[in-house]
Formats: sequence, C-alpha cells, structure tokens
Amino acid sequence: MISFCRSDQSAAQGDLSGALKNYRDELAIWEKLAKQDPSNADWQHGLSVAYEKVGEVLGAQGDLSGALKNYRDELTIREKLATQDSSNAGWQRDLSVAYEKVGDVLGAQRDLSGALKNYHDEVAILEKLVKQDPSNADWQHGLSISYEKVGDVLGAQGDLSGALKNYRDEVAILEKLVKQDPSIADWQRGLSISYEKVGDVLRDQGNLSGALVNYRGTLAIREKLAKHDPSNAGWQGELAFSYFRNGTTLEQAEPKSKTDAREMLRKARDILVSLKERIGLTGQQQGWLDEIDSALHEIGD
Repeated sequence: MISFCRSDQSAAQGDLSGALKNYRDELAIWEKLAKQDPSNADWQHGLSVAYEKVGEVLGAQGDLSGALKNYRDELTIREKLATQDSSNAGWQRDLSVAYEKVGDVLGAQRDLSGALKNYHDEVAILEKLVKQDPSNADWQHGLSISYEKVGDVLGAQGDLSGALKNYRDEVAILEKLVKQDPSIADWQRGLSISYEKVGDVLRDQGNLSGALVNYRGTLAIREKLAKHDPSNAGWQGELAFSYFRNGTTLEQAEPKSKTDAREMLRKARDILVSLKERIGLTGQQQGWLDEIDSALHEIGD
C-alpha cells in the first residue's frame, strides 16, 4: 500500500516544494488505482487523503485557490463514501474533517457564508457521532473546535448572540474533558481560549462584569500552564495577554479597583519585557506592551 511517510517527512522539515512533488506523485498513483476499481472504498479513501495532503501544502504556500480545489475533490469522495456506508463512523469523521478544511479556506478568502455552511455541516456530523458515543473524547474535542469555528464566523458577521451561544457550547464540552483528564495541556489551553472568547463577546455587548468572570477563568488556567512550563514562551505570552486583558477590563468594570488593575498590568509588562530580552517580541506583543505602558500612565503608575 502507498505510504505518505516520505512526503510527510519533507513537509515536517519545511521542504514544501519537495513535499508537494511527492504528494502529487502519490496522488497520481491513487487516481489510477481508484479509476481501475471505483468500487474499492479503501482506494477511494486513499485518494481523498492524497487530495488533502496536496491541499495542505498548497495552503501553506499561500495558494488558497489550489488548496480549495483539492479539498473539494477530497470532499466529493468522502461524501460518496459516507453515503455508501452511513454506519461507518470513520468515514463520517473523515467527512467532517473535509468540511472543516473547505470551511477554513473559504474563511481565509473572506467567504464567510460559504465557510459557515461548511462548518455547520461539520457540526451536524460531529453532533451525531458524539450522541452515538459520548465517551469518545476525540470526537468531543473535535466538536468543541467546530463550535469555536462557527462562533468565529458568526462574530465576524456581527451576530454576537450566535457567536456567544457557540462559544458557550464549546466551553461546556471542554470543561467536561478537562475534568475527566486535567493532565492534558492542550485541553487546558483550549478551555482558556474559549473562556477568553466568551469574555470578548460579553465585553463587546457591554457586559463587563460577565467578561471579567471569563477572563479570570482564562487567567487561572494560564497561570497554571506557565508555572508548569516556565520555558514555554507561547504560554508566557498568553499569560501576559491575560493579565493585560484582566487589568484593562477590571479598570473599566470596577473603577475603584485601580490598584488591582495596575498590578495586573505590571505583571503583564514584566512578562513581556522578560520575553523581549530573551527572544524578542512579535509585532502583536510589542503592541500589547505599548498599550500597557499607555494604560499604566493613565491609571497613574
């Protein structure tokens, strides 16, 4: 059977051109096999994977149109496979992934309506799978991500109520997963992000107290993660942002709490200054630092 290992290795090493060539060579083989025996579901599935791999590399290279074409070819095959055997949970999960891939590209192309349709199709499949097997943590986690993607698109379309509902659905799943296994850092981080997204919507709706509750939930998780691995610059940066967000929101929501707000901003600044000295800041992080300095000046540091 054809293996993608060599091509995957090239992609992992950053050799996108080499990976693309190898994936296309493998794609040509799968196309021949699938043409020889269209009824062979395994070969059809292999072909769909080849389309996905080519699409991922093209997307990484910035060729969104090329990526979209390959993802749609992948989607066409997986829709047929899922229809032929609706009881095959693996085919159904693969179909949900194909919808997500198409949705991601359409979102990047600012086709929000198209992205939303594909994400809704993904959600519909995952909700059915999760209902069939509530104990499957991978499906639960996948559904939480799908809710987040729907929420992001709805938020971009100005539907804050719809976005909030989906983010809260995401939170509900992740809280259960984290409770089941607190040791999985990826779930912990995901929950911190979902709290933050709920907080952002509530803040935009003018509910600063509600926003602050969620931002504090984010902060509590990020403090634990950063303490667990102080060398993780990504987690340190996210912690700094949480202190920043909590500080500015606290100052707005509770004007009498300026001392606590100032302390939050100072903690954020200390982390960012340390990161700047160690590895440098991204443009976004430098922007946070500038805003923090401005906020501290206004509060009266």
